[in-house]
Amino acid sequence: MDAQISITGNVGTEVEVRATRNQQSMATFRVACTPRYRASSGEWTDTDTTWMTVRCYRWLAENVATSLRKGDPVVVVGRLRTSVWNDDKGVRHERAEIDAASVGHDLTRGTTHFRRSDRPATEAAGTGEHTGDPDAGAGVVSADPWVTPSEQAGEQTGDELDDRVDLVPAP
Repeated sequence: MDAQISITGNVGTEVEVRATRNQQSMATFRVACTPRYRASSGEWTDTDTTWMTVRCYRWLAENVATSLRKGDPVVVVGRLRTSVWNDDKGVRHERAEIDAASVGHDLTRGTTHFRRSDRPATEAAGTGEHTGDPDAGAGVVSADPWVTPSEQAGEQTGDELDDRVDLVPAP
């Protein structure tokens, strides 16, 4: 059984990047999820903050490290898991974590600018299958049928400036 979860919150730590035992990129960061409600006085009130550790692998790890900063509002979708370990004194600890499938800025709170990542040709022709194993090699990567030859060659097309979306609050 897979427990999928989606959360919104703020990046609470700087993104840390390191390599797995198979030399794949892994990034971790913490997200603070603080529900708010409007009190009868009309003022917004924060409730207790829940902290989640998020783990990302391969290209997602690289993109997260490049894109996210402490304090950024984010949306995270992934698989919920429990990390269990014993400390130096032998005390057992457990912590809920998310193995992220997708991470992005929360566009209800601002705008962002999307820029496609450059990937080696061997990964760009991937199978498109996700094994779920962080050490299994390349993850969900498949050729993009909408990429022009100039974009594949890494040339700037000028379209990057048109990718920005200005949000208008809903009525």
